[in-house]
Amino acid sequence: MSESNKKDKLTNEERFDQLWNETDNYIENPNAGLVYQKLKDELFPSAQPKILRLNKMGKWLGYVAIFAVVAGAFWFYQHQSHNSLVQIVTARGENRIINLPDGSKIALQENSGISYKKSANREIELKGNAQFTVVHNSSKPFIVTAGELLVKDVGTVFKVTMQDDQASLKSIRVSVSEGSVSILNKKTLKTELTLAHGEEAVYDKRNGMISKKNTGPEVKSITFDNATITAVLEKVSATYGVKLDVANQNITQKTFTGKFEGENIDEVLDMIGFTLNFRHIKKDGKILILFNGDGK
Repeated sequence: MSESNKKDKLTNEERFDQLWNETDNYIENPNAGLVYQKLKDELFPSAQPKILRLNKMGKWLGYVAIFAVVAGAFWFYQHQSHNSLVQIVTARGENRIINLPDGSKIALQENSGISYKKSANREIELKGNAQFTVVHNSSKPFIVTAGELLVKDVGTVFKVTMQDDQASLKSIRVSVSEGSVSILNKKTLKTELTLAHGEEAVYDKRNGMISKKNTGPEVKSITFDNATITAVLEKVSATYGVKLDVANQNITQKTFTGKFEGENIDEVLDMIGFTLNFRHIKKDGKILILFNGDGK
């Protein structure tokens, strides 16, 4: 009879005694718990812990899982980056020209700010005052959020002025120089009115009323008080919504004081240039500032 068959014919008690005696041969004072565990292992071998070994398919599935995690993390990073918020704020006395990816331009005036998502750079939120020169795109309107109003446009030049005091916003003024815009209520998305060039709308927050009037050609006004050439060019650029490039770094240290009202940009630059010793030329849609002694 085989050893395994002999073990099968023994009762549990007899097999326990046998294991005890076997253990007693090499261990002084055998532990009943260990003997019992050995007997349990013989009676219930399926209860033994098993080591999981991955076959090729298991390894492949593991690689797929790791790739999915990495790809998901990369997508999340790209998605967050794509939708990250761009914020630009000007200080007192500072004017800036912002060039948007679609070619549109914003002349942001002092103490003002704009914000937009990288993925939606034709949807701008404005706080303060700015002039917008919008590149035409009929399939993707340009929208400016200003307080309770939405200004919607597909390609034109318009200005938004948010007039306030130290306590709260009092009114919003929208004036159109070229093209046309729609004024919508931000809450209801209802179109309040449409403005064409030479027209202006004023929204009074105190009573919720919006009015419209003809303004005629916009009269630009600009004042300088002992301003440096850098400050002069920045203010002219912001007021007229054009980009001014200085040809070199040999800039005069003189300052300029004066006021202009109604003159076009060429007239303004001619008069300032006479005092500060520079001239200007138009090239490739830009205005180049050339100080005396610069190249032709």
